[in-house]
Amino acid sequence: MRRIRECRNDLADSVMLKTWPGTKWFLEHWIKEHQAEAEKLTKQLNWLKNPSKNTGLDLARAKAVPITHLLEIKRKLARCPWHEDRNASLHYYEKQNKVHCFVCNNGGDVVDIAQAIWGVDFKEAVKRLCQ
Repeated sequence: MRRIRECRNDLADSVMLKTWPGTKWFLEHWIKEHQAEAEKLTKQLNWLKNPSKNTGLDLARAKAVPITHLLEIKRKLARCPWHEDRNASLHYYEKQNKVHCFVCNNGGDVVDIAQAIWGVDFKEAVKRLCQ
């Protein structure tokens, strides 16, 4: 959301906005492309803000699942689920139960890993982890 707001502000403040004839077309297409991402993030934020409406899903319980249940980790290293990886480049931080890939620079907790492996959205990943 912040990235979208920053880009909109940068474009709106630009001198090109007043002089370039394709600006309106560009802005409309840019907003369409990023609208889905913004809506997805908004849903996740609303879901986190209203835990009483989460229909039995428990984020804390899902995040307590060790990442080792989802990834094969040897010597605190694993293959990255976000890109094709021949060598282990995903570093596992056991105390925080988080990972970080030093090749693609992605990282996160067990919910992010579940989303990447299973190809599901945030709610579905939390639901599966709680089972």
